Amino acid sequence: MSPRKILVKKYLRKHPKTPETVVRSALNELRRLKADKNLKHVCRLQVTDEDSQIMAANGLGFRRRACTVANIETGDVHDEVEAAVTIYHESLHAKDIADKGIKGISKANEIAAHQKTIEFLRDWQSKEQRQGIQRRLKEEVEEEQQSIRILQAQKD
Repeated sequence: MSPRKILVKKYLRKHPKTPETVVRSALNELRRLKADKNLKHVCRLQVTDEDSQIMAANGLGFRRRACTVANIETGDVHDEVEAAVTIYHESLHAKDIADKGIKGISKANEIAAHQKTIEFLRDWQSKEQRQGIQRRLKEEVEEEQQSIRILQAQKD
């Protein structure tokens, strides 16, 4: 093993990626890509073991222009790409709820959010130079397309 690899491993042992650092990096990436406009509808991001989803911040449920919480599943904070995609996707749902209230939660809106997420990923791919990130973006596009196929196959 080269000395460089040893130093990297030593650094990672001392400074492991925590969910907080991954989420901060993902938010910075969204800002860099100018894809953070829907984040104004999210009042808090949290990382838990529950599925990634939008949750009501108060006990009143989903209301128009009310605060929503974007819950990010622990499995979605392994890397900045996955975290950024999840945050972007959930912020689309937060916007739908802010605009339409409870009516913003529908199968059609879910499919539309996945399609917008694919557009975001393709836009990111066109701007991205790093090969590792390019590969992850391609994987995420495939996952989003699979989600759309599953949702379309489900009956209402």
